Amino acid sequence: MPFLSRRWVGGNVGRICLPQTVNEDNCKQTMAHPDISGRRHSVMANLQKRIVRTYCHYSIWVFSAVLWLGITTENVWSARYAITDLGTLGGSSSFALGLNAAGTVVGDSLPAGNAPEEAFRYRDGIMTGLGTLPRGAQSRAYGVNDEDAIVGHAYFPDLEGFVYKAFLLRAGVMTNLGTLGGPSSSAYALNNSGWIVGSSQLELGETRAFLFRDGVMTNLGTLGGDFSSAYSINAAGIVVGESRTNNDVNIMRAFRYDGNMLDLGTLGGARSAAYGINAENVIVGGASVVGGQLHAFRYDGIMHDLGTLGGSGSVAIAINAAGVIVGNSTIAGSPALHAFVHDGTMRDLNNLIPAGGGWVLTTATAINDQGQIVGRGEHNGQLRGFLLTPSLTVQYSVRADGAVEITSDGFLYEARALNGPFTGLGVKTLTIEPGAVNGDRFYQAREK
Repeated sequence: MPFLSRRWVGGNVGRICLPQTVNEDNCKQTMAHPDISGRRHSVMANLQKRIVRTYCHYSIWVFSAVLWLGITTENVWSARYAITDLGTLGGSSSFALGLNAAGTVVGDSLPAGNAPEEAFRYRDGIMTGLGTLPRGAQSRAYGVNDEDAIVGHAYFPDLEGFVYKAFLLRAGVMTNLGTLGGPSSSAYALNNSGWIVGSSQLELGETRAFLFRDGVMTNLGTLGGDFSSAYSINAAGIVVGESRTNNDVNIMRAFRYDGNMLDLGTLGGARSAAYGINAENVIVGGASVVGGQLHAFRYDGIMHDLGTLGGSGSVAIAINAAGVIVGNSTIAGSPALHAFVHDGTMRDLNNLIPAGGGWVLTTATAINDQGQIVGRGEHNGQLRGFLLTPSLTVQYSVRADGAVEITSDGFLYEARALNGPFTGLGVKTLTIEPGAVNGDRFYQAREK
């Protein structure tokens, strides 16, 4: 799963906290439907690619949802998301932790009567409890791939509290993945090949990152210390996580594993952890700066500090193929956490949903290549998992010379007129020069 913790409580492998920016021991666990309105022109857009007719000399067709816009003067729309409250399994809270390309969400929720938490799958507007392993008391789902295979862990009562067992749920069958010899294990993520990563205790109690492939759980080792845990894996099988470099509990480092474990370093402090990796092998996580506060980072061979939302700390939890990053950050003048999205600039997701909906989004835990985001927040005072779906995120203007400028909050990856394509793929801004803007033509820009 893309967001995990760094502190094993009571020696149990399955206890996971969000990577908090202030108090790493504080386990915290955030949807609705926005209106889309443009300025000066009426605009209608939805995920069903509804067409808006315009009556102008020329038009532009822009879509993440599909949209035709008549252009006469400058028009701007801010990035916005439709937000869905995932509800619960009957209890008081839920937490969304994983997401696949089709928008299937997994996590955990309290059932009716606030019985012990249970893993769930949310699909087509319905939350379904997934149960637990035989004799298990609780469960939590962390990751789901595009084949709808789900991983997580189940909790088992023990004389000393709880132990955890990693599971794989596929085709309705939940399978215990076992351990590396110790009592506990947890599975956090899997790729579309079915390779699973997580952590497990050894016979003597130390914790190790593992890769589970073809029915075999493999110990990935450490960077020299007595602890490691793997949190994410991409299609190429590259694994990321965190490891101690020695037995000092205060020194933890983000790693990249592709047969050998590479220390990714820090932002000047003693600690770092990697929580997500995309298809381009770009890694995200949190690393301490001089002074000890955690800052979100992006690593592409160099570790880049992504800053904060004005507060003292932040953590990046997941990244999609387009390089859009999500996580959480403290805000100015407060220790409160807010969920963020970062696509060149870190933005508070609370500012990108409809106002007045009763939401405070506290963390974002996963993002897919369609730009959908899941996480957790408070909805009218109740802890809830959420799903964000992108609405209109493109803006355009017409220059005095007649050229049209299209700007995306994501990346434009397709732009064409009826008579041929334009260049500029993978950019945030595309300019259609005056000579190409005449007659009754339609232009298409698509966000990625």
